[in-house]
Amino acid sequence: MDSHPERHEVRLPFSGNILIDGKIMVKGIDISMGGVYVYTGRTLGRGRIVEIDIPDLKFAARARVQHDQPGVGSGLKFMGMTDEQKNRLRLLLQSMDTSTVNYASKTKPEILLVDPNQSARRINKSKMSMEGFFVVEAADGPEALKKLRDRVPDLIVTDLKIDGIDGIKLLTLIRSTPEWSHIPVIMMSTDSSSSIVDRAYEAGVSDLLVKGTTTPAKLAEHVSRIIEKNSR
Repeated sequence: MDSHPERHEVRLPFSGNILIDGKIMVKGIDISMGGVYVYTGRTLGRGRIVEIDIPDLKFAARARVQHDQPGVGSGLKFMGMTDEQKNRLRLLLQSMDTSTVNYASKTKPEILLVDPNQSARRINKSKMSMEGFFVVEAADGPEALKKLRDRVPDLIVTDLKIDGIDGIKLLTLIRSTPEWSHIPVIMMSTDSSSSIVDRAYEAGVSDLLVKGTTTPAKLAEHVSRIIEKNSR
């Protein structure tokens, strides 16, 4: 049995202000029944118990700092919520799912981020969200295809090694599907050998980046450059 059921909760984009312990104001990135992920330029202290207040949602709760990476983001896990708090949060998320997500996707360039590593997805999503992009996540090939069938993004960032269908095969399928063929695709790979580079560009990749040397900031720069080029 999964000891962390909140990981399977749908996370929705949320860019509102969040007050921590009544004195630290941070910017939200996403929210779920399990907790919130926020951007802060300072360390909050992993394991610390905090009181959070979300004025835009009129919601408050206690939370534990689960992840903490200054300059990137912090994950806060809700704890000790009453049934009343859970019910209120559930209703808030249901209303956000039918309004906030649609609004955000219409006003911001949409990026589909495909990566089997949840931590890497979270960090890269954090930076791209800060740069003004609406980021949709997928953990593997089949999930990426489902997201693509639901909505066509402005750009795709995919890892080379993904389950179900690898990055090259995913790219080939995208390029052979008329309604997706125009989408720019950035591929991330730990393997920068000439054979991989050749295969990726032959399949139609827009940009190939080496994971070990590509920071979230550098990835966001490449995304911005391609989005800007395509909007001209």
